[in-house]
Amino acid sequence: MRADADMDLLFLSGTTALDLYHLHPHVPYEITMPEDIAGQTHMCMRNLKEVLDDQGATWRDVVKINRFQKDITESAAIEGVMAQYFDFWDWWPAMTAMEISRLSSEPARLEIELIAVIPRDV
Repeated sequence: MRADADMDLLFLSGTTALDLYHLHPHVPYEITMPEDIAGQTHMCMRNLKEVLDDQGATWRDVVKINRFQKDITESAAIEGVMAQYFDFWDWWPAMTAMEISRLSSEPARLEIELIAVIPRDV
């Protein structure tokens, strides 16, 4: 995942349920993640929150999310977990969900990317 906060916008490339800091190319011993979609969603959100926190942003600053899913029928479960993060702020950003056949690692079922507006005083 890469972040660029030189301007007012923060663009986060996709994150999966892998630990935020891992080797590239991926190595088999690092590819461990929950099998269930709720667990993978929580790990994705944890990774995104770590970068938001580092940049002085909150979930309320997120304005756009793109979700890449292996199974679009898992959308309700994914959104149920995401609501635990966004409902705290009574906020739900614009969101697009796309079903795709493969992600960056075999066990990954979800990848999330986002755009956030960073407050100028940060």
